[in-house]
Amino acid sequence: MGDRAQFFVKDYSDTGFPSEQYDAIFTLETLVHSPNVERTLAELYRILKPGGSITHHEYSLASDDQFTPRERGIVALMNEESAMTSLPRFRFGVLGQLLRETGFIDVKTEDDTAGFLPSLRQYYHKGFALYQPVRLLGLGRRFPNVTSMVEMYPIARKGLIRYDIVTARKPEE
Repeated sequence: MGDRAQFFVKDYSDTGFPSEQYDAIFTLETLVHSPNVERTLAELYRILKPGGSITHHEYSLASDDQFTPRERGIVALMNEESAMTSLPRFRFGVLGQLLRETGFIDVKTEDDTAGFLPSLRQYYHKGFALYQPVRLLGLGRRFPNVTSMVEMYPIARKGLIRYDIVTARKPEE
């Protein structure tokens, strides 16, 4: 596929790509890692052609008051140790709001948590035995992926973490 695809390592808040270059943009669980999501969305808007579409598959969170103190601590650990700097801002519906504020139209958010829970359940069962010594020895920060594998499932089952598919379009000019 070398003649049909190109790969770049870029800061997607400052890609250096020409304006209005792309017909569509797709992100998969990456916006949560943006240190400045407004800047990232502005850059994606800039490089998208008029009428072009954008799709984000992202996590979102319930408000803090719905989490127990322990659950808030687990989410904070996952955010910090996995460099998910924007996730604390992604409360239910916020990504759609940020897209509208950036100038996107036809913004739609689909909650696909029901489709995501079976994967989380598998991670939970695969990671459970590995996680027990991590938990007992207080090593969650040193093993954030194992911690996430086990701790995220019960929190998502309670409806506190969602998996959203957010689509939008750049207006025709």
